Amino acid sequence: SGPCEVHVHDIGYQGSQACVYRLTIREGVRTKWVYPLGGRRGTSVPIEVGLAEYAQPDEVHHVEVDLKSVSDGVNVIPTPLTVGDQQAEELLLSVSDLPEVLETEPNDSPDSTSPVEAVSVLNGRIDRPGDKDLWPIAVREGQKVELKLTAGKLQSRLQPVLSVLDSAGNSIAPTDSQPVSTNSQASDVQLSFIPESDGTYWICVQDQFPSRGGPDFGYRLQTGT
Repeated sequence: SGPCEVHVHDIGYQGSQACVYRLTIREGVRTKWVYPLGGRRGTSVPIEVGLAEYAQPDEVHHVEVDLKSVSDGVNVIPTPLTVGDQQAEELLLSVSDLPEVLETEPNDSPDSTSPVEAVSVLNGRIDRPGDKDLWPIAVREGQKVELKLTAGKLQSRLQPVLSVLDSAGNSIAPTDSQPVSTNSQASDVQLSFIPESDGTYWICVQDQFPSRGGPDFGYRLQTGT
């Protein structure tokens, strides 16, 4: 404790107008990741937190975040975190009014898992290299389904690839007529498709690079019709 000095210099002790930088100084411990990346308005949400701790860098902390007083129309909120006796870095959490679903691993291959509601928010993460998440969704013929995946906006490292498979495992979206819409700044994506028949389809989420994955590769996938 007490006064400290921060010294910044070029490795060769040179400088010019091109040698610019940004230095962030904060109190508390840096937050590496949280999961899930949000919750339903009016509820208290249990989340997992990873902190940049030197003594126990892989420890998972558990905290409750109160979303009961979040105003209508507010969809992303800055949230201060207290983990044990440590003040952690503020983070962004997404807030919705829809049913929330947490993924259950393993979910990287089609199985007998019950389909999720057609209108909901699905919370998942690509927690290891090569991982992919498959979400079953029951839809009706001709009823347009819209998918919106949020990751980078909420400080996730995920660079998402989003697609839809039929019951035979064939990709039906995206297509030339129904392409993925990408927010390149945040690496978030949107996709819509129109089923050709009633039944269960599979929403597939993975990272752009199979070599990437980890606890900080979370996402929120909003589905709607």
